[in-house]
Amino acid sequence: PKSPTDRFVLGFARARADAIVTTGAILRAEPELVHRTAETRLEEAAWTRWRNETLGRSTAPILLVLTASGEIDLAHPALAASPRTVVWTTKSGRARIGAPTGRIEVVVDGDREGASVHVRADVLSPLSAAIRWLRTSAGAETIVLEAGPHATEGLYVADPRLDPRRARSVVAVDELLLSVYAGGVFPAVVGPELPESEALAAYFSSMEPRTGTRIDEASGPWIFERYRRA
Repeated sequence: PKSPTDRFVLGFARARADAIVTTGAILRAEPELVHRTAETRLEEAAWTRWRNETLGRSTAPILLVLTASGEIDLAHPALAASPRTVVWTTKSGRARIGAPTGRIEVVVDGDREGASVHVRADVLSPLSAAIRWLRTSAGAETIVLEAGPHATEGLYVADPRLDPRRARSVVAVDELLLSVYAGGVFPAVVGPELPESEALAAYFSSMEPRTGTRIDEASGPWIFERYRRA
């Protein structure tokens, strides 16, 4: 179902981003996807001004695509529209991709010898490794994850008993923008579930209280929530 509020929230997230992470599966499912902040030029220009003047970000975010198989269309509109794209893949995926040109870089996860950029091999997941690389090698602070629960569920693992000296090295979710359609179930788009609401509440228990609101739109009722770390 369509929701102008959900689209606004998505634009808000993208306007703040130093990097946007998505997956090859999403690009294959959405062959016309472009990571715009808005659907109209006027609103997109407003987001760009806000990004520049309020956040001090003068360049577009990096686009990082996770793909183990390397099954990715290098001419996809999302890649074409991005001034800098990183494809995060495996050795076999790298072989399948071949030699990209232009603004596309390829990073092989965990390969100390064959990667175009050397990556630590002792990380827990490709997504965690990609986030660490964006932070350390690309200088990205705000990283927006436009990936499904299957790809991101491993990031909800922060242990409050963790040694504070190691806390900065942990890859975990700092903020969750959750849009929930409350008007029924659409089997065609049902996928893996996020952690149950009780688990989310426990995960964010030491964080700032969440904010949320219900909005009745033309497509039906929606609930929008924001969870944040303190």
